[in-house]
Amino acid sequence: MSFQEKMRDAKRFENILELFLKYELGHLIRKLNLTQLLPFHKRIKITKHPEGNEAVKLRKVFEELGGAFIKLGQFLSLRPDLVSSEVADEFKKFQDDLPSFSFEEVHQIIESEFKKPIDQVFSKFNSKPIASASIGQVHEAKLIDGTKVAIKVQRPGISEIFKADIHIMRFFANYLEKNNEKAKKLKVTAIVDEFERYTEKELNYMDEARNIGMFYDFFKNDKSVKVPKVYFDLTTSKVLVMEFIDGKKITEETKLDRNKVSKTLTTFFLKQFFFLKNFHADPHPGNIFLLKDGKLCLLDYGIVGRLGGSLSDKVKILIIAMVNGDTEKVANAFINMGILSDDVDIESFRLDLSDALWPYYNVELKRIKIGESLKTFLGVAFKYNMLLPKDFVLLAKSIITLEGFCLDLYPDFNFVQVVKPFVETVEREELVAGKALNKVYKQISDLKESLIKIPEQVSTLLSKVNKGKIKLEIAKSEIDEVVEELESGTSRRIIGILTAAIFLGSIIILEIDIGSEIYGIPALSFIGFILTIILCIYLIYRTRRERMLLFRK
Repeated sequence: MSFQEKMRDAKRFENILELFLKYELGHLIRKLNLTQLLPFHKRIKITKHPEGNEAVKLRKVFEELGGAFIKLGQFLSLRPDLVSSEVADEFKKFQDDLPSFSFEEVHQIIESEFKKPIDQVFSKFNSKPIASASIGQVHEAKLIDGTKVAIKVQRPGISEIFKADIHIMRFFANYLEKNNEKAKKLKVTAIVDEFERYTEKELNYMDEARNIGMFYDFFKNDKSVKVPKVYFDLTTSKVLVMEFIDGKKITEETKLDRNKVSKTLTTFFLKQFFFLKNFHADPHPGNIFLLKDGKLCLLDYGIVGRLGGSLSDKVKILIIAMVNGDTEKVANAFINMGILSDDVDIESFRLDLSDALWPYYNVELKRIKIGESLKTFLGVAFKYNMLLPKDFVLLAKSIITLEGFCLDLYPDFNFVQVVKPFVETVEREELVAGKALNKVYKQISDLKESLIKIPEQVSTLLSKVNKGKIKLEIAKSEIDEVVEELESGTSRRIIGILTAAIFLGSIIILEIDIGSEIYGIPALSFIGFILTIILCIYLIYRTRRERMLLFRK
């Protein structure tokens, strides 16, 4: 770093501490072991028992700091697993509405990005922005062929401002991890790293363009919702050109079928989650527009959650369990999703989680609120310093936001009543081959979950052994016996899963009724049933044989 950069950072750092004192948050400076960074005459200003709401004061500090700190506040409002729910809720109030920058600067940025005069790209350009935020502002324009478009232009120099603020945040994070045990457990440096990745994506409009393009392709034939088209040939990292959405913010529209709108929004979100495995992670009312043809449109795809790999399956199991009221499976799904530190007693965590979820047990469908139960869980996760997958937290916050908005819009709306038939459809079409197979599927699903847990449980056990928390005194012969039993049991389970899979496939083919037949049964089904019988006989034989050998020992 240059001398000028160091001086700039030192001044910004001093400004941050001054604002903490100004809003009577000096006790946090002491709590975070930052007191020694203050001059002695300022330490005496620290109030031992400050009055007022701490979350509100924190929001005011972030607002006054501006720059990347407003974005950090918005980011933390999406992560109640990192801060308390009270702080996350207060940080939702951040106003991302800043004074616009001049049209001369807009003109310069566009010509610099497109390498040609602005009038060669647009036949008309409204110099007055229709929206202005911390990262950029939006203008209305027309292409040469007369097509009406919306143009998002990035605020000049914003990237450098964010880099400087993130550098300060990283200094704070490193200092806190060295001097504060809770900060070390929360891994605040990792939080800053995640925030940096989050802002880098928002500062690159090509990322948002790709997000919009993905949603546009998926929903372009949908009759109830609309996603704007992106003009990729006119989009760069600093300029985003898309179809102009001619509609009203849903909060400004008075003539609404509120129940229908709530159902449409929820269905739109569920299709994203279950089928696209990507979802709009910021569905607040300001991003939702009602068009003249009655369709709903969501704008601003800068924040998109992605449920890849096993996380998607875990979340599906969780949502299905919540809708079906299976509290035990809900608890297991939550535990499997998070990363508990070694010093946390899993049974205590499970007990606290069960107590938190108890009010939702055996409750009639119309009284269940998924958002509230997710919010309750995030509170338990925060208490145990549980590091949840960020995309799951984004999903939880999206559900909480969406359900809350729908209830404000239509107080009798029930999120679960819309989800339940949707879940039943997904179960029927994706997870099972018919009602007769539900029991078999459940057994396979439970077995699969048990097998998946084994490596994690073994890893946890070995970690505790390594740290001296568990002492093992086992003879080599005993270890050999255990290994042999594990190998044998695992082999039997694999054969069992294979047998069930062949049986499922045979029934599916039987229902489809395709191909040639043997004794009036589709040939593939007939062969599958024969293989199932052979494998079942083999499993019975092998199990009896192993029991006999064990008895002889």
